[in-house]
Amino acid sequence: MRLLRVTQYILQMIALVASLRLAYELFYFIEGRPPFELTSADGFITFGALLVVWGVVFTIARERRPDITSPLRSHIKDKVLLSILAMLMYSGLSFMLKFTMLSRLVAIAYAAAVFICFILIVVIIKAALRFTRIRHSCVLVLARTDLTQIERIHREVRAAGLELQGLIADSPHPGLLPHLGQLKDLPSLLESTTIDTVLLHPFLESGDIERCVGECQLRGIPAELLIGHLSLQAATREVVQMPYGTAIRLLPHRTTLMALLLKRVTDIAIALIALIMLSVPLLIIMILIKTTSGGPVFFVQRRVGLNGRTFPCLKFCTMVPNAEELRDHLLHLNEMSGPVFKIRDDPRVTSIGRVLRQTSLDELPQLLNVLLGHMSIVGPRPPLPSEVEKYESWQRRRLSVRPGITCLWQIGGRNEVDFDEWMQLDLMYIDQWSYLRDWWIMFKTVPAVLFRHGAS
Repeated sequence: MRLLRVTQYILQMIALVASLRLAYELFYFIEGRPPFELTSADGFITFGALLVVWGVVFTIARERRPDITSPLRSHIKDKVLLSILAMLMYSGLSFMLKFTMLSRLVAIAYAAAVFICFILIVVIIKAALRFTRIRHSCVLVLARTDLTQIERIHREVRAAGLELQGLIADSPHPGLLPHLGQLKDLPSLLESTTIDTVLLHPFLESGDIERCVGECQLRGIPAELLIGHLSLQAATREVVQMPYGTAIRLLPHRTTLMALLLKRVTDIAIALIALIMLSVPLLIIMILIKTTSGGPVFFVQRRVGLNGRTFPCLKFCTMVPNAEELRDHLLHLNEMSGPVFKIRDDPRVTSIGRVLRQTSLDELPQLLNVLLGHMSIVGPRPPLPSEVEKYESWQRRRLSVRPGITCLWQIGGRNEVDFDEWMQLDLMYIDQWSYLRDWWIMFKTVPAVLFRHGAS
């Protein structure tokens, strides 16, 4: 499958180049003049910008893109969305950087050409798989598993272009694949039958796996351990080479190194731009706090971040100086379920502090936490250590990502949402994370803050 992915990637890169040439020729045919010279500086800038855009698009959509074995309609839907997203991103880039080389007509023609080329690539690869299917046979070695799993493996193997000849197991499975013998019969089967690959189910004993691999290696036949069929609660599985040996890494959420890098770069860029643009309002807020309350401008509190690490979380000071001492006397007024302490009309909040809280301006110093790597722009809100101590086991998974300034809870009602629902929202964000979803949450945060939805 890796060869298929590499082949598809190379063909897509060729398609991106060819599509620009097709769009260029179409414009020349209709207008009678070229939009720019492909070998000129403008041509290289345009093509470079397009490659950057497509690189970002592929990174964003990587986790949700269909496999080559998926139905053609899934690929058509995927390529339509990719083409539209790429053109929207290029249009925004052109507007910001004042690009004028790629006209609207050429951009539409280019998007259409990319879509057609990508679909042709999928069709060609699928046809090649069908053509070579009868040339590649395999057998499945297993110890014990249910019929549903065997049917799933059979279906996926056939979709990948392989022919599953039968099963090697302790006992036959009626109504499914032919039973080719027991584990001890594998050596004779490899010598008497044409077998291209031996598939090993992960439920096999470790000693049996070693024996099967040894028999295959002795005869020059590849063996594949189907780790993807392990019944483990993990969103992502990957084989990694570590200094202490080869390991199967099981991740609790769907992420890639490139996606995390893109998220971090975006966090830094947004935090820097926001701090520069809001420097004057921040200075005014600091002066107002100092002149009205007489206490410190910033409130520094230990919060829990990624994987349980604590960090100093910054906020504008919105309460009286002895707020923490008064907290124990107000516990009976707590309006939130679970370990979280919140009061709608908290008597400890100052007049300027109430305005800052209702507009969420008290959270702005956390942009510095973003720059320092403690937080992200979007992510579950960082809890107090005392709150984490009272978490149930399933609630601790929200600590598996970097905490954020805004989140689904922030745009979904805030104090109007009870604690369990809040935790479920955070886990839903983790399980369904995508780069575009972060931007959607950021855009939804603006009206939530302006209209003070759920704020107190």
